[in-house]
Amino acid sequence: MNEPKKQHYVPQTYLKQFSFTSNSSSYRLYVLHKNKRKIFTANIKDTAAERHFYTVKKHQNNYIWEKFYAENIEPVMNKVISKIQSIGECVLLQNYASVITSELKTQIAITIMFQLLRGKHSREFEKQAYKNALPGVINKAHEIFGPLDEQRKKILEAYKNDDDYFKLAAMEATLNIEKLEKYVDIILQRVLVLFKVVGDMEFVTSDNPVMFVDSSSLDATPFKNGLLHHSTVIFFPVSPKMVIAAYHPNLYLGTLTDFDGNIIILDSKKELKFIEMLNTKQFEQCFDQVYARRVSLLESFIG
Repeated sequence: MNEPKKQHYVPQTYLKQFSFTSNSSSYRLYVLHKNKRKIFTANIKDTAAERHFYTVKKHQNNYIWEKFYAENIEPVMNKVISKIQSIGECVLLQNYASVITSELKTQIAITIMFQLLRGKHSREFEKQAYKNALPGVINKAHEIFGPLDEQRKKILEAYKNDDDYFKLAAMEATLNIEKLEKYVDIILQRVLVLFKVVGDMEFVTSDNPVMFVDSSSLDATPFKNGLLHHSTVIFFPVSPKMVIAAYHPNLYLGTLTDFDGNIIILDSKKELKFIEMLNTKQFEQCFDQVYARRVSLLESFIG
């Protein structure tokens, strides 16, 4: 049995859109290590991946979490990317044309939500929530059982120190279908716009590609800007030339509602500041790495 030990928290089907080679056996991209300020090239097979990131040893199926993403979510992402590529390649496409169908909008919302929840920022957020919840669990155990015997003490100690118990809790939280349906429904109520760059400029992406940006302060700190906040704008680059944006319908006094499902073509010279702002936010809010098809885009971050 082929055990998926190297597990991607950003799928290869997504990363290859930002690669600079079309050789299917060796898709490569430029990588900027944020903290080390170092740029190098890497195969997408070795990018945004970690050994046993989703492996849950205490589950009867150790790889159930990884396989759920591979079998259920990544095919949806692949459909989204393929459809958007087809849209972008249409030479007759007019500015402000309606291009996002209700079906595609649903697929985009699913892709955005699952990608947001599967990354390393989410893992850190979940770990902190798990750590904060443990004292309450221990107190409840004392209330129910009174003074704990050695066996129960060992069990509680395992929950505090064994990472696999945390992974079980994290898996159940991130794959809670009822909650996920609510999150997806919230995104579906937003105004979805597809931005396409025409010209020399390109978008970068990162190991945390889905960004929640405050429209006023431009703060993109992960998990600071809530999904329900009117000021929160979601940005998700799907290729070096295209990015999806999701706006609250009441933002800017509701003036964006007429653009729901539309494509907006950006002249890379006239809209340079907007494009550079999105790229800068990817750099600021990534966990560790920024990815690009062109090295010059990454060099601008390290001066």
